[in-house]
Amino acid sequence: MKNLKFIFITIAVFFLSCESDTEVIFPQNNLKNQSATSNKTIQPLFNRVDNEVLVDVIPAGSLTEWTVNDTGGNPYFTYVEIASPFDGSTAIKTSVVGVTTSLCPSQNIQKVYNINGNTNETKLKAYLEFTSSMDYYNFPYVVVYIYDEFNNEVGAQVFYGQGVISGLYEYYANDAPESYTELDTASGDAILDLSTMGADIAFSSVRIVLANYACIGENSIVFDHLRVINQTVMEDNDDDLIADFIDNCPETANGDQADFDNDGIGDACDKDVDNDDCLNDEDPFPYSIMTETIVIDGIDTGVENTLEYCGTMADEIQIIINQINSQYTGDNYYTLHKKLSIEVSKLTYYWYRNRKITSKERTAIGRATWNAQIPYYIITE
Repeated sequence: MKNLKFIFITIAVFFLSCESDTEVIFPQNNLKNQSATSNKTIQPLFNRVDNEVLVDVIPAGSLTEWTVNDTGGNPYFTYVEIASPFDGSTAIKTSVVGVTTSLCPSQNIQKVYNINGNTNETKLKAYLEFTSSMDYYNFPYVVVYIYDEFNNEVGAQVFYGQGVISGLYEYYANDAPESYTELDTASGDAILDLSTMGADIAFSSVRIVLANYACIGENSIVFDHLRVINQTVMEDNDDDLIADFIDNCPETANGDQADFDNDGIGDACDKDVDNDDCLNDEDPFPYSIMTETIVIDGIDTGVENTLEYCGTMADEIQIIINQINSQYTGDNYYTLHKKLSIEVSKLTYYWYRNRKITSKERTAIGRATWNAQIPYYIITE
């Protein structure tokens, strides 16, 4: 048993060390060729109740929103979008294949959801489908972490499919039953019940981790259609999945909770988004550049970024930069760079003539403009 404990502790330590974000280019997936378990009768799932909210239906392309922890090597790790075994839409499948017991770290993908509640009343419900060779060195599992409003971890739970390497999990579940939950099924309609984490724990976000461990053999997890069941705290008048008590726009849907000026009022309902005392409808620069000094392409001029006419000096320079960038074709850099310097020089001469800046400050702005790597392409996808 000591050897078992050492193995699992090693897995857990490795898993916790893989929290850093990794930028991943996801492969193009052929959903038709990535179906889940074949010849499986799909039962009617997720009969919705009044207090149940659909959080994530795994839309196509949403895999890019997950953080990937892939160490490479053994086991070989894949994570793809597949045809949903639930309704034929889209699901996520993680798989590992291991070939040696000398190296077998846990690989995972994970995502944080801004859902909140209390462990007495809140449950997560997901379509999970586990497959595994079910031997000593091979198992998939799901870990759920919950965090408070200050992003402090306040609970964690390991969930595993019924009968999946029961020998290993049985030992640890008996040793620490509060930390391990065997699901009612090895596949199909699964309930991730937060009440198993302890009584009366309030939380503001949930992290789902799909983890696969293998030395030899293959295992996988299919994850689909996440829902939250919350009977108390999930009062959400604007239906943006952010509870009213933490929503910075409780009457206006804004799932991203964007707050440009960090004043505690979300942009979606803030009448003055940039906090420059000009209402958005009357503001030519509703998202003003509010830095203390004028910064051009990362170069700090040291010149105070004065606020005037509902905008700032940096806003006026940015207009010129945007115009220059819009004319860039890739082969007219030097012509446009010179034009940029001329246009900024004209603007700063106006400021100097009106005693808004000194001659020395005008020179500092001109020097920063000349040294800036402008124009440049603004690449969007």
